[in-house]
Amino acid sequence: MNWEKFEPPQSALLASICRCPPGKHGTPGYGSTSSYSDSSPSSKPTPGTSYEILRAEQVGNHLVMQVLYTCGYEGLKTMVFLSANALSALHWRKIDPHFPASTNPQPRGKGEAPYPDARFPSTEKGWKDAIAWAKTQP
Repeated sequence: MNWEKFEPPQSALLASICRCPPGKHGTPGYGSTSSYSDSSPSSKPTPGTSYEILRAEQVGNHLVMQVLYTCGYEGLKTMVFLSANALSALHWRKIDPHFPASTNPQPRGKGEAPYPDARFPSTEKGWKDAIAWAKTQP
């Protein structure tokens, strides 16, 4: 499957749970008249909270992940988190794929993933490169 051109499924369930702008994914979005949808714009998810973890591998003390974002940070992202483990990732409710804006970033809140330490292309080669890079880190 070509993840760079990934299109989410067109389904009634998606219309019920997705809070993307109206028309996104070919569904009514948060303007839906579905009884399962909150029509208020404030119910739109915070970027980084609508995703699916497609792959994760523990490499020593580090975690390599491929995350597919459906709203906010569109697309598939391959990231390496140094000094992170799969058990702690189970508690993450927000994974922001961006690097910190400063060299001395504020710590992330509870339930948020740490800033990624590296990103790689979201291809099979990128996945292998991410694993190889994580193996070189202390």
